[in-house]
Amino acid sequence: MFTLPPWQSRETLPAVPDLPPQQVVTGDKEIDALLWLRQVIETGDPVRIEQAKEAAGRITTPLDELERRYGRWLVVSAGHVMAGLGSIGFANLDGLAERTIKRRAREGEAIGRFGDQLWYDTPAEVFCLEALRTVERVEWDYPPEQVADRFKAIPELMPHTLSDCLHELAYWNDLHYLRKACDTSGEYEHRMESSA
Repeated sequence: MFTLPPWQSRETLPAVPDLPPQQVVTGDKEIDALLWLRQVIETGDPVRIEQAKEAAGRITTPLDELERRYGRWLVVSAGHVMAGLGSIGFANLDGLAERTIKRRAREGEAIGRFGDQLWYDTPAEVFCLEALRTVERVEWDYPPEQVADRFKAIPELMPHTLSDCLHELAYWNDLHYLRKACDTSGEYEHRMESSA
């Protein structure tokens, strides 16, 4: 039950999106150029990533200085100092490229494993939903005692060894990251029932 579907070559990755439009965001040409290059990197296309990193190297102002200027712009435009935190890592294009490539690989794996059924409940999720169907949540969580009682009532599906527990935790983690990689809306949340 706690096993991802085997990888099949059902489909390929979604096509790389067109280049994002260049926009005036801050009014600072160098910062706006860096914002655009970050969007180009986030397309996930390896060729475009390299081109964007090469183009960033031609910006004469040190990227760390652009990050500070962007942080100041965020603070002024939002009207509070906490907005400046949004600039952390702004100049780290290598890190952004690495994260984007990993996300793109997970996207490919998700499509290869699930096809168009990625968002359907898995047997493990159905099991959790059914086991906790009548348990009332308290604020944002389920009462741990009631959760334990529900799952203990089905001992044949409970993990019995440390290895079983680690396998199940890896399953939930992998499922979460595969779905998160394909979430274009930013609304995906891990099910409370599976967390319980």
